[in-house]
Amino acid sequence: MEYNIDEYKTNNNILFINGWVHDNNYKIIIVSNDEEKVVSKYQSRYDICMNFHEKIEDNNYGFKEELSFSKKIKRAEIYLEKNNQRKLIYNIDERKSSIFLKKIIKFLKKTKRGISFLWREYHFLVPPTMWKKYLKMIIFKKTKVTLYNPEINSEYTLWLKNQYLEKDKSQSENITVINLSNKDYNELIMNTTTDYICLEKGKIELSDYFYNSVNKYLEEKYDLIYFDNDTKENNNFCKPIFKPDFSPDTLLGVNYIGNCYIIKTNLLKEIVKKLEAIDIYSILLVFLDKKYKILHIPKILYHDDGNIENNKELVEKYLKKKNIKAKITTNPDNITNIVEYIPTGKSLVSIIIPTKDHADILKNCLESIYQKTIYKKYEIIVIDNNSSEKETFKLLKEYKDKYDNFRYKRIECEFNYSYLNNEAVKMAKGDYVLLLNNDIEVITPEWLERMLGYAEQEHIGTVGAKLIFPDETIQHAGIIMGKGGLAGHAHYAKNRNYISPQYELKIPYNYSACTAACLLINKKKYQEVKGLEEKLKVAFNDVDLNLKILKKGYYNIFLPNVELYHYESKSRGLDTSPEKQKRFVQEWALIDEKWKDLIKHDPFYNDNFSKDNEYLLKDVNQ
Repeated sequence: MEYNIDEYKTNNNILFINGWVHDNNYKIIIVSNDEEKVVSKYQSRYDICMNFHEKIEDNNYGFKEELSFSKKIKRAEIYLEKNNQRKLIYNIDERKSSIFLKKIIKFLKKTKRGISFLWREYHFLVPPTMWKKYLKMIIFKKTKVTLYNPEINSEYTLWLKNQYLEKDKSQSENITVINLSNKDYNELIMNTTTDYICLEKGKIELSDYFYNSVNKYLEEKYDLIYFDNDTKENNNFCKPIFKPDFSPDTLLGVNYIGNCYIIKTNLLKEIVKKLEAIDIYSILLVFLDKKYKILHIPKILYHDDGNIENNKELVEKYLKKKNIKAKITTNPDNITNIVEYIPTGKSLVSIIIPTKDHADILKNCLESIYQKTIYKKYEIIVIDNNSSEKETFKLLKEYKDKYDNFRYKRIECEFNYSYLNNEAVKMAKGDYVLLLNNDIEVITPEWLERMLGYAEQEHIGTVGAKLIFPDETIQHAGIIMGKGGLAGHAHYAKNRNYISPQYELKIPYNYSACTAACLLINKKKYQEVKGLEEKLKVAFNDVDLNLKILKKGYYNIFLPNVELYHYESKSRGLDTSPEKQKRFVQEWALIDEKWKDLIKHDPFYNDNFSKDNEYLLKDVNQ
């Protein structure tokens, strides 16, 4: 019998426990201070079914419960009981450790995070050269991280002071500061003679190092320069907003650029003449129309009152002016909007699903598409790569006979994800192709029309979705370049309903890349970059595709309002064959060399954030 304790937490006399046992007839018993509790909340674990190649169906493999004991939990034993026989499977020891032991534990936890990332993300045994690189980073690099938490003002203030030691309150002869709260702002703008205007709205305080940070960029003739900011409350700095580089779709969802930025004076004068109403946000929307020279400086260069206004009406006016049909919904926070473009209804989508055996898994995927998808103009192309089970052949014939929009092709070759999909795209009748894993289940009926609405926009490259594990944790919510040393999923293993401190889980958000487990793209754009790189047979081929699209000038986007289950097992074993280790190293090296600039600086992930502890502030010296 196989089992695992996925997670446990103690809080005084409360114990939370989560795990699984590959058996339906068992009990989990917790003993603390001679007090015995039996876990009663059992649940289905479809990922365990997949791991043991079973049918996806209800079972009691999983357990999860919060137990209350009469005394504080210092030590506890976890027992697995079957047929009245108990087996000790885990010891919990919450007693105070020595300072030295705590340091050892802390070091081991850091190491485990790196191992866990590579284990779960790629399912390969990473070769010694990679472990050496990672361990060297842990041992010799400072990894102090300040929590990004608006309530921990003291930690953030200390980080801020250490980050910007150079202070320079000198002004600039080339910048005029104008606040839109001034009733004469229009006249002030038109009479400005400096090359640049620092436009503000509300209570803005420029930082002591503002001019020192921006002056060096003015000679490069940028049209727009923006920067990070925080809030000043009672002379304390808090609530920092660390922004991505220019992100047009993110900007439609929220004014992430904020209430202060620098703009070229002549350009601003032209904009003011054309706009019916001048607003700090309406001016920014002008920059969505064509390619301007825009710079983002990843430094806290101003402090404000934290007031970001909702701009739904301005977005509606902008889209109406462009004759773009869209539905706009305001989130509960009342400052962010979800823009859903309405598809033309003319576009055929070719859904491409590579598969090998495991008919039950494929059937679950197909049934969810046919039964739940509202947008009906699609075809499904299944690429059968070396299946040998009769159930698979029977299933493929059954769907071909049942549905006119279902096709399959058998390709007998060594597994090469890139090649299989590239061959399928050649068969596709649709103007858009959707790459889909066979272990995906549709749970958002509007998934395809929401994704297609974005894919039909000229500036959009790839469109990704939010993928959820069966245990209701996040598998994919965009990809961060440089995470784990190369590339990794954002918010991996967080709760499905987790709301990040930034905006990326609230609105359609521009990322450098999204996973090909569910990825939609215009077929012409796919072919424009020659599809998936066939040298990348297994790993990183989707990252490479996204970055090629990005390099062409398109924007990739993640849609948090499109959710699908991904039954990829979180408990899957490693593939230790030497051949596949060698292949993994080669594919890692190819991406590392080809995209080293984007690995170092992800345009859609602020440089102040740690790549090892996502969305937490990295140490000043890193």
